Amino acid sequence: MVKASIARLVCRAESRLIPEAAVPQGQGCKWQVWQHALYMPLYEELNQMLATTPSTALIISHDILEAGTFIFRPVEQEAQFLDAGGCGLAHTSRYLWPIFRGHIHGWTQDYTLTMYFQQSWRDKRLSYSGIPLNLTLDNRVADQLWVPDTYFQNDKKSYVHGVTVKNRMIRLHPDGTVLYGLRITTTAACMMDLRRYPLDEQNCTLEIESYGYTTDDIEFYWNGGESAVTGVNNIELPQFSIVDYKMVSKKVEFTTGAYPRLSLSFRLKRNIGYFILQTYMPSTLITILSWVSFWINYDASAARVALGITTVLTMTTISTHLRETLPKIPYVKAIDIYLMGCFVFVFLALLEYAFVNYIFFGKGPHRQKKAAEKATDEKGKPEMNKVQ
Repeated sequence: MVKASIARLVCRAESRLIPEAAVPQGQGCKWQVWQHALYMPLYEELNQMLATTPSTALIISHDILEAGTFIFRPVEQEAQFLDAGGCGLAHTSRYLWPIFRGHIHGWTQDYTLTMYFQQSWRDKRLSYSGIPLNLTLDNRVADQLWVPDTYFQNDKKSYVHGVTVKNRMIRLHPDGTVLYGLRITTTAACMMDLRRYPLDEQNCTLEIESYGYTTDDIEFYWNGGESAVTGVNNIELPQFSIVDYKMVSKKVEFTTGAYPRLSLSFRLKRNIGYFILQTYMPSTLITILSWVSFWINYDASAARVALGITTVLTMTTISTHLRETLPKIPYVKAIDIYLMGCFVFVFLALLEYAFVNYIFFGKGPHRQKKAAEKATDEKGKPEMNKVQ
């Protein structure tokens, strides 16, 4: 009977045997079998076989689902709800587990985050009995099941990791609860207000939404409340510190209906240390250096002019480099005011030498000397006439 059951299973589906050596130490064997109502008598025989020979784990792969109809959303008669008092909707929950130290890009107004993205819902069509175990299935099974059409509303570019296999996971529970996990890297838009840059704080949001199903079909909520998102405190960013984050569940209205949306918002504070070393200290020291020309001998005009021009060009280079790292925005930033003030002081130091040199050693004194000589000559002429 057992051999006949296995033979029928192999004919209908691809079977995968887990070697005994691959079973983790100290955890025993886990029999992971995909169960479908069409093959219920067959699985009862297989369960009896597994109970008597617990030495080989048999995993029935995704091909067995070809006889099923799981591409449609579970309806009220087929879905059991995760929360009490369900109203005939397919409820899903969301987990976000950031695992990578993401990046904030000021130039492109976005940020990149790598995370474990897990969704959970209950589908009575996938419930099973006889095996009191959770079934972890091949990732290709997801192509045969109904899964929520979730997408990131403010996404620019996202992808699911695929090394060494596609990083997604399907885990079934006996009551029909499905846990669907993905490892995703997403680049999402984050519009920043840079008026107080680099002393600014930013709010970046990740918007998770259903693409086609309205709130009449599906609902989203954070599973576990505040603990639904973990790992945020371990994220390290080169220019920012995460001050706080919050999760919101809401619905948004479009012309095609109301859609469920989950929102994860980060409040980021920019770290000032980098800018003190790279911008504030150099510009301050260059401004002070430009004042050294006041103590250089006034006859050393070449040295004073060279020092003034060098400091002016250096301040221009610092300002240009800073502008290249930021988007072209129509308003003035706080650091622009500071650098412009430094530039004005440096420029005035050069202008001061030119002005003073003109007043005391340029055409001004020469004209005064000529005027004095002319006045002396005119005064001397009447005296000479009297003598004559």
